[in-house]
Amino acid sequence: MPGDSGTPAGTRTAAAGPSAAAGGPRPPLARLQCPGQVLRVPGVPAAHPGPLRAGYGGGFDAPAGDRVTRAARRRGGHPPGAGRSLGTLRQGPAARRGSGRTTGAFSPPRIDRPTGKLLRLPAGPAMKVRLSLWLFVLALVLRLVYVLQEYPVPPQDTPDYDEIALNLLKGEGFVARENWFGFEMRSWRAPFYPFFLAAVYGVCGHSHLAVEVVQAVVGAGTVALLYGLGLRIWPPAALAAGLFAAVYGPLIVSAGEVMSETWFTFWLVLAAYLLSVPKARRRVLLGGGVAIGLAALTRPVGLLFWPAFALVALLTAPREGLRRSLWVGLALGATILPWTVRNYLVHQALVPISTHGGFILARSNTTQPDWRQERGWGITREIFVQIPSEVERDRRWQQQGLEFIHTHPGLYLRLSAERLLRFWYFFQPGYNFWFTLLLPFFAVGLWRYGLREEFLLLSVFSALSLAAFCLVLYGSVRFRLPLEPFFILFAAAAAEDLIRQQGRRAWLLLGGVVAANLIFYWRDEALRALVLDFLRQWQLK
Repeated sequence: MPGDSGTPAGTRTAAAGPSAAAGGPRPPLARLQCPGQVLRVPGVPAAHPGPLRAGYGGGFDAPAGDRVTRAARRRGGHPPGAGRSLGTLRQGPAARRGSGRTTGAFSPPRIDRPTGKLLRLPAGPAMKVRLSLWLFVLALVLRLVYVLQEYPVPPQDTPDYDEIALNLLKGEGFVARENWFGFEMRSWRAPFYPFFLAAVYGVCGHSHLAVEVVQAVVGAGTVALLYGLGLRIWPPAALAAGLFAAVYGPLIVSAGEVMSETWFTFWLVLAAYLLSVPKARRRVLLGGGVAIGLAALTRPVGLLFWPAFALVALLTAPREGLRRSLWVGLALGATILPWTVRNYLVHQALVPISTHGGFILARSNTTQPDWRQERGWGITREIFVQIPSEVERDRRWQQQGLEFIHTHPGLYLRLSAERLLRFWYFFQPGYNFWFTLLLPFFAVGLWRYGLREEFLLLSVFSALSLAAFCLVLYGSVRFRLPLEPFFILFAAAAAEDLIRQQGRRAWLLLGGVVAANLIFYWRDEALRALVLDFLRQWQLK
């Protein structure tokens, strides 16, 4: 972190030697124009007695030093060697831990081994902005190309969203009736997405294509934000994560569906981007709380981001973490409060966001859960007649689901295990090439970095979400998708480490993983039959 100091274990930094102390020449790469960054030169002793020379320990040669000097002068800064020595540069928390990595504005140049091979060139703020824009453009073009094909998609929740949006435009309020035998459902859906549809339809007419074009822009923004998030928590993997997210098939496809996944993913990545700053200012914390609130108003499960953030903040800095958590919670509460008040005025009961949770809980925890059935998730007319109150139905379903869990613990655990498998399922129904390509690197990245401070927020939120879907609700590929940008960051960090340590062998391994997935994709019908047969034998399908 800029402003911190210290020398990481196992990392050598070149310090000004006797000649520098006597007013002699300083090392030609004594300082980069990047506060808070450390230039790591393997093989150079901490008290190296003179200036860096060409070929010394795999260091920079004289022409390279001249190029850095000229570049610094063009930027209007001081040339290398005009300031402090390498040994006095400030170091971030990652450097103090001895990880060999630094945090800050950008990733410094790094030499892999004493061969002097430069893995990464310095990228200043202007370069990062350009890269972010290029990633945005690439992601936007790919998404627009897809949505303009207008591929047919299953309706899923779209009719409900559409009806509410059109009723809003008609002045009838936030209500759905057509799919519910004429009975009014005034809080069945979270509000953000229907209001978004109403805004698009109000400008462009009832056009799903217009919605998908806007979602393509939102999805491209998610890619740019993910790149920024990567720069904050693990700079060496940021560009790879951004590129993979830009071309990642499931994220592209989600832009072409009139569903809430695209917006929900955007809000989650935005919240992570804002709250990943170790000592964020109050307005940044408030912005993160608003992002969590908007995620919850898109899908109530987004509320889990706040306890995840609070837990990480309290673990890493108890006193400061409590203050930060309270500011985020204040902004979150202020964001959802107007909708909660509206629900109270409509139902004369406390409904924080929606009345959908009890239904999912009851239908997911029963002897024949709806997610096992071909045509599940329906509500018969008799239920509406028997329990006409929307809030009372929600409470009754909640009670029913909790009673089943209490009275059938063995079956509940079996259903939870099945939901866990469904969450990681890689047929949709066809072979999910992109996710299976991501999965092994994500697993390695989670194992290596999951408990590191930089990744801890993503790990805890992913764990809480997984617990909610597998222990309470139901596992689904749809519910996994908003977490996959975070999985991409873990995978990119693992791949970057592999390439840095193994060189050409790593590229051969990456090529082997891609080739294996292409073979599986080619033979997906046979593979799917094999997987389904296994699941049926164990009564998991």
